[in-house]
Order: sequence, then C-alpha cells, then structure tokens
Amino acid sequence: MKKNVFLLLACLSMLGCSGNNTQPNSNAKAIEQFKQPTKAYIEKMEKVADMRSNPARLKDFIPQGDGTVLDKRTGLYWMRCTVGTTWNGSGCTGKPELYYWNEIGNVCGEYAGKNNWRVPHITELETLTYCSSGKDKGRDDDGDIHGCVGNFQRPTIPQKIFPDIDINSQDASYADPSYWSASIYEPKESTALVVDFFTGDSVYSEQDNAEYVRCVRNAD
Repeated sequence: MKKNVFLLLACLSMLGCSGNNTQPNSNAKAIEQFKQPTKAYIEKMEKVADMRSNPARLKDFIPQGDGTVLDKRTGLYWMRCTVGTTWNGSGCTGKPELYYWNEIGNVCGEYAGKNNWRVPHITELETLTYCSSGKDKGRDDDGDIHGCVGNFQRPTIPQKIFPDIDINSQDASYADPSYWSASIYEPKESTALVVDFFTGDSVYSEQDNAEYVRCVRNAD
C-alpha cells in the first residue's frame, strides 16, 4: 500500500487540531479537513522509523515528568499513556478507550498545559516502533514499513517509555494492540492506517473497527 495519504484535521503549521465527528469520506467538506504533510517531513519521519531495530533509538526519548515524552530525534512530544488512561507519576492507570476512526478528531484535547495535541500521521506513529531483536523486515517496494523478526519483545514499542500496552491482559483487544493514525489508505477509502504494536507492522484497518489512540504534538 502506498503512503499517498492524508492527515486528519492537520493545521497548516503542523501544530495541533480541533476536531469534528464527521463521517469518514461522507462529502467533499470532510475530505478538505485532511492535509498531507510535506514530502520532506514524511521522509524525515521515515528515516527515524527505519532506526526501529537500533538500540540507540531508546536514548532519544526524554520523559518530561508530566506524562509526556520528547523524542529528540523527531522533535515530537507524545503522551505516554493511551487515550483513556492517566499518568500517575510512574505508569498509566485506567482502561484504554477504543474508538472508531470517525471519532478520533476530538479525542486529543488539552493535556499538560498544551492544547495542540492531535492524532499522528502514519509516518509519525511508525517512529514509535522498536524491534528489541535488532532485526526487522524493512520496507516493501511501495515504502511500507514491516514489522520485527527474530526473538523480539512485545509490544514493539519502547516499553519503559510507553508502559500501558499489556499484551498479557485478559482484555482480548490487547491481543492485537493497533493504534489509529490520522491517515486514510487512499486505494480503499473505507480504511485508515494503523500501527500494530504486537508485530510492529503498519497496516490498514476498516474505519468501523475500534482501535486505540496515542496523541502527539509538535514542539512550541
């Protein structure tokens, strides 16, 4: 699948967004609410995602003490907890919420004194994948990222930085912890792109599937 995709409710400055619960692809106005990041920005994110098997990548994440973390390589700030859970100073409490894709425009509100949180573009979300085995499947001819190989730890994310994905939970949804991006998969516009943190793959999911959300913001 080619990454000719759109960013949900993105501002021209690539800062935060305020959302509407629009039905996906219901009309031209809804489509106008999506914006593609620049090619240079996408290429920057892809280069970082291609480091997902490099242990040095773990040193890029700088916890901020407020439930957020700065990725110094991308310049992005991430919420350490999935939407629906709360940072308690050492981990995440509560139950992560599942959302349909047409609901995600409103889920990233004000947090840690900032109001420019948003749902990430797929290339941003891919930068959170980490293959502890030191091996991954690379990319295919279309540039799509593939997951980890070998004896790797699950979930495929820096677990000390993002501690709230419990694949051993009795909650069946954690058997496949997929997170929405704001990116439509254009060849099949009833779908949107997700990262499956069980395998580290970037795939598409039907927009009427329920998935998780982790919010991001650009530096001030």
